[in-house]
Amino acid sequence: MGMKANPHSSRPKARKIARRSPRFTRTKGSRGVTNPVTGRYCLRARVGGNRTRLWAIVRLFQISPSDIAEATGFSRPYIARLLSPKDDLEGSSDFFRILEQKLGTIIEGRTAQFFVVPAVSVQRVRAVMELGQVNEPTVGNNKVLSIHSFVA
Repeated sequence: MGMKANPHSSRPKARKIARRSPRFTRTKGSRGVTNPVTGRYCLRARVGGNRTRLWAIVRLFQISPSDIAEATGFSRPYIARLLSPKDDLEGSSDFFRILEQKLGTIIEGRTAQFFVVPAVSVQRVRAVMELGQVNEPTVGNNKVLSIHSFVA
């Protein structure tokens, strides 16, 4: 009991859509994948070396795009596009040249601490200061305390 096509309709008879594999299909050597929902080909562009290095530095030192933009003079949206995995923007050589020059300043000016250093109690500092009054090392006329005396 199949349905007959309506002779008065200009609409063609619906076809059955073939089911796609539920996973991404990829051939050897291809740079793209097939989307499992739409079945369309999506190009996965390779990310350049400078962009990968920028991602690593930003993640390692917890630097914000605003800090980079302020130091380099480039806009924050431009930096955000470079950091976005969905954008294909590779960045200009001028940007990376300026970033190379300003990188030390950017890292120096960040607010997040890189190393985890335990706090020293006030009592420990006072005890070391009291001990230091008896036999403090001096450089010229200045008293010097060793950092090792603070570590328990």
